[in-house]
Amino acid sequence: MFTIKQFNTLADNVSCNFPSVPDEYLVFEHRKRYLLDTLVNKGCKPDIICLQEVDHYDDYFKPELSKLGYEGVFQKKIKTPDGVALFWLTSTFTCCRTQTASLKDNYDDNTTNQAAIIADLIYNTNNGIGDGSDDNTGDCHVVIATTHLKAKPAFESLRVKQIKELLTMIDGFNNRNYPVVLAGDLNTEPTGDVYPIITKHGFTSAYVDPKPTTYKIRKDGEFCRTIDYIFYCDLSCADTYPLPTKDDIGPLALPSQTHPSDHLDLTASFILTKI
Repeated sequence: MFTIKQFNTLADNVSCNFPSVPDEYLVFEHRKRYLLDTLVNKGCKPDIICLQEVDHYDDYFKPELSKLGYEGVFQKKIKTPDGVALFWLTSTFTCCRTQTASLKDNYDDNTTNQAAIIADLIYNTNNGIGDGSDDNTGDCHVVIATTHLKAKPAFESLRVKQIKELLTMIDGFNNRNYPVVLAGDLNTEPTGDVYPIITKHGFTSAYVDPKPTTYKIRKDGEFCRTIDYIFYCDLSCADTYPLPTKDDIGPLALPSQTHPSDHLDLTASFILTKI
C-alpha cells in the first residue's frame, strides 16, 4: 500500500488577493512551516506528494523534504515563476524515469505555459513487492502524473484540450500499461467538461463524493469549489482522508493563520500489485 497527497501550495504571485485574510498570514515566511506541516505532519507521511503553484522549490521544498527522505522533480511554468513538483519517499519508491512538459496555453499559436510531470516509480523490493530483476518485469510500477490546468471558468474549452494533451502524453509514456495516478489542480468542477473525459479514459476519482477543495473570498466574491483531484486507474483505493467543511474552516475562508493555502490537501491510499 502507498499513500499520495495532492496540494496546491499557493504561489507568492497570487497570494495577495484575499481581502478577508490578514496580510501577515499571506507571506511565505509565515506560511512555509505550515506548508511543510500540511505535507508530512498531519498524521500521515505520504509516499508520494504532488504539488502545484510551487515557487520555492529550490530554496524550501526540495531541501526540507530531502531531510525527510524525499527526492523530487520540478517543472516551471513558462510565463510565471511557479510550477508543479512531484516528490517520492525514497524508502518506498525508486524513480525509473520522468517526463516534464508544458501544456499548450493557446492551440492556435502553440504557446505553452501550464506544467505537467509524469514519473515511473517502482515500489522498492525491501517493501516485500517485486523480485528485483534487472528488467523490472517482476517489480511493481506505478505511473504518477501531476498538472495544473488553466484557471478561471471561461477557459473550460482550453482545459479540455489540455487534459486531452496530457492523457495522450501519459499513454505514450506508459507503454507497459502500469497502474496510473493523476493528481492535480484541474480548475474544473465535476460537472464540467474535463471530468468526464478523464473518467471515460478509464480513471476513477479517489473521492467518490467530491467535496469542495478550495474556499476563498476574493474582491469579486466568495468561491467554494471542487477543483483538485486524485484520479487512479488499475489500482484499488483503500482509503481517503476527509476534508474539512466550509463550516470547519470558518467565515474568513482560506488561507488562514494555520492553513497556508487557499486550497485543501487531498490524501488517498492505494493498493499496488504486480502487473
